[in-house]
Amino acid sequence: DIVIKVNPAPIMNASNDVTICNGGSTVIQVTGEASVTYTWSHNLGSGTSYTVSPNTTTTYKVTGSKNGCTNTDDIIVTVNPLPVIGLGADQTICKGETVTLCGADGDAYTWNNGDNNPCRLVTPTVNSTYKITVSKNGCSATDDIIIYVNPTPTANAGSDQTICGT
Repeated sequence: DIVIKVNPAPIMNASNDVTICNGGSTVIQVTGEASVTYTWSHNLGSGTSYTVSPNTTTTYKVTGSKNGCTNTDDIIVTVNPLPVIGLGADQTICKGETVTLCGADGDAYTWNNGDNNPCRLVTPTVNSTYKITVSKNGCSATDDIIIYVNPTPTANAGSDQTICGT
């Protein structure tokens, strides 16, 4: 008689797929039975938990090995881009002029005065800073702009004068 023993594949459970914002991080991990050796893709090593900060959507593969048998699982970390805000460079205007300030293409907008519109018309009378936070796909970015206000010049040609013609 020949006895064939079938070793089962290691039981393992990797964390769920997750979405983060560019520049963010998340913890990926695997749990399973005792004495399983784990190997991760992307040179993460052989631990059970890692904090990752990819800048593009990345699939992390973990392989568990025990008694010559292996099992694998994947974790997809989807990376959403931050909204791009283009308030531009600081500006200088003359007192009384109006400037249109617009955020980027987003889902939600919050200006430092509580306004929730993507654009604002402003007529500052003194140097002023305007700040906007734009959110899109669960990610947020902030930008600000300073509007410098030059005072209205005063014209003075002097006193009226009378001259004699020749």
